Amino acid sequence: MDKLEAWIDLGVPFCGDYREANAWSKDKVARYDRYLSKRIRLATDEKTAITDLLKSPDRFAQPRPPR
Repeated sequence: MDKLEAWIDLGVPFCGDYREANAWSKDKVARYDRYLSKRIRLATDEKTAITDLLKSPDRFAQPRPPR
């Protein structure tokens, strides 16, 4: 019950996400959208890279020492 009360006191039910409670200009909304899409794209790229690495048969191969 204490956690629920603290959650309500902190105003969490006020908005579901950062963008919902904004009072931004159109330029600031566009900037936020640009950075949000960049963050999503980079997360997708990272997930793809990790998946590809795990599928690689030589992922645990040791580099050869120089001669």
